[in-house]
Amino acid sequence: MPFRPEDYDFFVFDCDGVLLDSNATKSDAFFEVTLRFGRDPADRFVAYHKMHGGISRQEKFKYFVCEILEIAAADRASLESELVESYGERCRAVLRTCSMIPGVEPFLKSLPKAHQNYVVSGGAQTEVRSELAARHIDVFFSHILGNPKSKEENMRHLSETDCFEGRGAYFGDARLDMELAQQFGLDFVFVSAASEWKQADEEYHGETIEDFRDLLERG
Repeated sequence: MPFRPEDYDFFVFDCDGVLLDSNATKSDAFFEVTLRFGRDPADRFVAYHKMHGGISRQEKFKYFVCEILEIAAADRASLESELVESYGERCRAVLRTCSMIPGVEPFLKSLPKAHQNYVVSGGAQTEVRSELAARHIDVFFSHILGNPKSKEENMRHLSETDCFEGRGAYFGDARLDMELAQQFGLDFVFVSAASEWKQADEEYHGETIEDFRDLLERG
């Protein structure tokens, strides 16, 4: 049966690659922040980042410092903190240049006012809230959640506070999004236009849209 938005009581949205066309910008920021350690470590790190969409920058830089650079344990924490801060500064400087994924705003406006929408992002919560507010789409969401809590922790919070009542769908662009949708009993919709999930064709065979114009055209 084709996906029909009117069949659902609530939606969960990832942010990067689903609401904002920011995946490439963030990948570039990861590369630029780590390039001082050499081209090969930076390339390996970006490849890791793209394979693990949705996990926090803290976890990613921990992997970079421990597994790619193999820094001594005593020196890891300070370097991880430095990289996280540098990455955050770079993201804040360039995120405003990103466009929204096509069709996002009209799709949100098309939903009934009683419909509940949530954002669960791996990005920094303060950054996500700021960006969505700057684009005047924050008003469409009951909760906008992100790092420092993990996506799983934020999904569990929404589930345990009775936000997931009725039938729900999760719009995501990464393997982790698919796994979380399955874990919490939501239907998954893969948003492909800006996704960096290279294995999606092999690992997912369900409902897929390029962007939200696809859903608007169905209506």
